[in-house]
Amino acid sequence: VQNNPVQSRIMVEVSGSVVDPGVYELSPTARLIDALKMAKGLSPEADASFFSRNYNLARYLTDQDKIYIPSLVETQNNLVEEPRRLIDYTAPKQMTVNANITAAGETTPLISINTASSEELQTLSGIGTATAQKMIDARPYGSPQELVDKKVISAKLFDQIIKLIRL
Repeated sequence: VQNNPVQSRIMVEVSGSVVDPGVYELSPTARLIDALKMAKGLSPEADASFFSRNYNLARYLTDQDKIYIPSLVETQNNLVEEPRRLIDYTAPKQMTVNANITAAGETTPLISINTASSEELQTLSGIGTATAQKMIDARPYGSPQELVDKKVISAKLFDQIIKLIRL
C-alpha cells in the first residue's frame, strides 16, 4: 500500500435524468462533458433548460463526484432549487451534507478546494489573496493532502484548515 498513490483513474456517479445512469471510470483530467457522454446524454425527461443554466460542461471532475440531473417534473414541482449563484454549479455538491460544527454548535459548509472562488478560499484563516490564487492554479486536487504535496500551503497551515475544507 502506497502512502500517496498517483491516481490514474477516478470514479464518478451520474444519475437522475440521463439515458444510462451509473458509476463510470474516467481519467483524472475528465470533465463533466466526458461523464455525460459515458451516460449517453440527457434523457427525454431531463430539464435541459435547467441543465444548461446550472451545469458547466467544462468543469473538471474529481474522484467520488456525484452528478445528479433533475427531471422537468422535479424542477417544475420545486423539488430541485435553482441556485442564486450559477457559476460552476453542480447540484449534488450543493446538496451534500459537508459541514463544520463550530464551538457554538453552528454548522458552516466546508469549502471545496477544487471549486471555491478566491473570495471563498480567503475566508479560511491564514489564506490571503496570493495563497488563494496558488490554490486555484494548482487544481484539480485528488485529495486535500495535495495542498501540501504540491507545496501550495505549509503543513502547519494545512493542519489549521483541514477540518474546514473538502474536495
